[in-house]
Amino acid sequence: LTHAHRCFSPALRLHAAAASRRSVCIGAKLGSDAGSEGAHAAVVNVKPLGVLVYEYVEDMALERDLVSSSSPSATVRQRHLEYAQAAVGRGELLLGGAFDPMDSALLIFTSEDSADAFAASDPYVTESLVTDYEIKEWSTVVGTMFSQVGQNEVGGHDEPMPTEVHTST
Repeated sequence: LTHAHRCFSPALRLHAAAASRRSVCIGAKLGSDAGSEGAHAAVVNVKPLGVLVYEYVEDMALERDLVSSSSPSATVRQRHLEYAQAAVGRGELLLGGAFDPMDSALLIFTSEDSADAFAASDPYVTESLVTDYEIKEWSTVVGTMFSQVGQNEVGGHDEPMPTEVHTST
């Protein structure tokens, strides 16, 4: 990972352009050389999602349960979970959670733009409980949940995108 793909400090997070926090998508082309003799094309459905990876402060399990500086009646965790549920309700956040040990988390969105917008205002970020985060495009092509990804989402990718795959015969 290079510096261009990550945000390291709260000041950088607040002022960096969205593109500087994103990894470059190198495409979803699969298979062998397109120019091979006897090659034929097949269509693969690709559903690009936005992946957000957080790096947490030390003692996150304790820090997240402190009272929020911007909302004294709620903990930072309560505000974060309400914020995340709102993103679920809008059809943007598909899945999210912390790793064990609780040093980082992974959240999967319907698009990179949704992931970026979420991170910009997430209470964990605004309250400085996230020390670093990265947003990547993930081109999904297969899996038991594949047919469900992209259903009823707002601003995401409802339809699979055809991508040519060249295979030799």
